Amino acid sequence: MTIYEILWLIVLPGMALSWYYLLKGRKTYIPNFSMPHNPYPHITFLLAAREITPLLSQSVNSIIESCGKCKFTDYDIKVVADKDGTLDNTEHIIVPEDYTCNSKFKARALNYALKYIPDSPDVWILHLDEDAKITPQTVCSIVNYIKKGGNPVANGPTVFPHDSSLLAFYAEAQRSWTYYWVKHQLESSTVYWMNGSNMLVRSDIEHKVGWNFKGCMFSEDTRFAYEVAKKCGKVFGWHGGLTIEKPPKGVKSAIKQRKRWFWGGMLQLKHMPKSHLPRRLYSSAAWSIGFILITFIPIRLLALTITSLDMPSFFSPLASGWASSPMIVGFAGGLLVLLAGFMPLMLLPILLLGLIMPLLDIPSILPSLANSGVSITSIFQIATYQIVPLDIHSVLPFLIIFGVSIPMIFWIARYQLGLYRNLKYTPCNIAAKFSYHARLLFLAPLVELICTVPTVLALVRPPRSFEITDKEGNT
Repeated sequence: MTIYEILWLIVLPGMALSWYYLLKGRKTYIPNFSMPHNPYPHITFLLAAREITPLLSQSVNSIIESCGKCKFTDYDIKVVADKDGTLDNTEHIIVPEDYTCNSKFKARALNYALKYIPDSPDVWILHLDEDAKITPQTVCSIVNYIKKGGNPVANGPTVFPHDSSLLAFYAEAQRSWTYYWVKHQLESSTVYWMNGSNMLVRSDIEHKVGWNFKGCMFSEDTRFAYEVAKKCGKVFGWHGGLTIEKPPKGVKSAIKQRKRWFWGGMLQLKHMPKSHLPRRLYSSAAWSIGFILITFIPIRLLALTITSLDMPSFFSPLASGWASSPMIVGFAGGLLVLLAGFMPLMLLPILLLGLIMPLLDIPSILPSLANSGVSITSIFQIATYQIVPLDIHSVLPFLIIFGVSIPMIFWIARYQLGLYRNLKYTPCNIAAKFSYHARLLFLAPLVELICTVPTVLALVRPPRSFEITDKEGNT
């Protein structure tokens, strides 16, 4: 048994666990409650922004309309920002330029906003990003959660309908499954990270913990969760209220956003509970390994093509050495899936081509290959062999069917599941939805690159300031 095969066996529990969270949490992920009877808790909807923009009015209107449909009136809307602007039906909290605390950027603003929010167990704060919109389901779920005695710090799900950039929209599809992990973490009060938008906090807990964290620049939401765990213990939950947010406006914005997330997570490692550190380190390492895998495959295919054609070239050394080692591929791939649940999506198109090409047998597509006597089929068979060794059938026959890895399909299906959920809130017909799913299958390599290259960029040139993610309507 090769190392590759051994690592696939190690991957299986991780794959099963991921789907276990998906299946276990699906019924309570987005609950469907009716509005309970009075008395109602008081909820402060707190939107954080760099400055007042037209995008905020959409969020404010969604709050007013959703609360109106639920006949819920015990609420107020506050906006905390560095720069003022025109926005009706809200209380503006403008952070003075000379205000100082240990935190920076968003955490600094949130710490200042506490001056204007009562310190009371009867007041709850729903934190929202500037583009976040709520629905009547959000109001019903949160009110039910509070009245049923829910824990004082909770998250809920978020969806990202198609707005502008197709690739940025696809990048958001892979985030859906992470919310199931967050749900499980919060319900067990074992917190590795937390989402700052759609975060519900009881006011007295937020005042007790605050946002005045020394050196906190990024990932203030996760840092807040760590401090809550230290000071208050197991007080986390899942409120289930859905919010709708915009994907980044383009690929550049998506990369910057993920770069900030990755580096922020690195900065917060020393503050998290020590028992959680190994798993968090594994997740960060696996995220970076994804970039290595997605860039390795095209290089390897190019090398195999050149070698098969017996063409003298300076690229030919790539066909030997570290790049030709199934052990390297197996170790990186196995570690990636085991630790973070990622799977290089580029493998599926390659394996599909490996299946389709023998049926087509049309080497005339590339005359140079035909003239050389080397078929396209053989090249993809070689590439497929390097990714999934043929002798794996004799050891793990239940994992491979017609050359396609069944565990890999389950991993990729999670991305399609995320897309399916986001499309439920994207106005389009069935044919368009099918087209979205089909295109994701073939654009997956590029999407995976968008999601993983920020880890390398963050290590090479860490972000120095909190850059607001550019989204449609906020510029």
